[in-house]
Amino acid sequence: SAAAPPPGTPAASPRAMALLRGMAAAVGVLYNASGHATCLELPADLEFDGLWDWQFCSERLPQETYFELDANTTMFWDRPSPEDWIAERCRRKFGVEPRPSWMPSTSGFGSGPSGASNIVFTNGDLDPWSSGGVRSNLSSSVLSLTVQGGAHHLDLMWSNSDDGLSVRQVREEQLRQVRRWVAEAAAERERELGEATAFAADVL
Repeated sequence: SAAAPPPGTPAASPRAMALLRGMAAAVGVLYNASGHATCLELPADLEFDGLWDWQFCSERLPQETYFELDANTTMFWDRPSPEDWIAERCRRKFGVEPRPSWMPSTSGFGSGPSGASNIVFTNGDLDPWSSGGVRSNLSSSVLSLTVQGGAHHLDLMWSNSDDGLSVRQVREEQLRQVRRWVAEAAAERERELGEATAFAADVL
């Protein structure tokens, strides 16, 4: 439920209140599907984030529970997330030590080309999770694309007449790359089939 503002808090402007009402409506899509709730209860454990919490502590995936908040630039109170706080929390909650370098060291995507191929990584420049994403091309077939003005996985959503130019271009490039992969795989299979046929003819 909503908390009363601290004494002396200045009244919010009509524009700010409209933004807050819009945010409440957006949150209600998930937490008030019936439309009957007049107040959304906060969880008893404000730090609870389910499976994602465990994955952050064990694999260090980018996770909003640990994003630092700044009262000067956001609507939230200050919430720093220093490394020692994260480590203590993960030890206390799950008995594990965070491994900040686990993902790049095991995926091979943190320090240059790897044995991977035929991958297109996309990041929206408005997506907080992009901080843990692959942001540059790693090889000729492991590419990184940025959706300007894009939020979380905008490129994977259905096309919409309001889509901006950037997300349309990213989708076109994704499709072009997939078609190239399929063509290359078909050509490779044709080559291998030809070699097998020639070998069989020589043997027979």
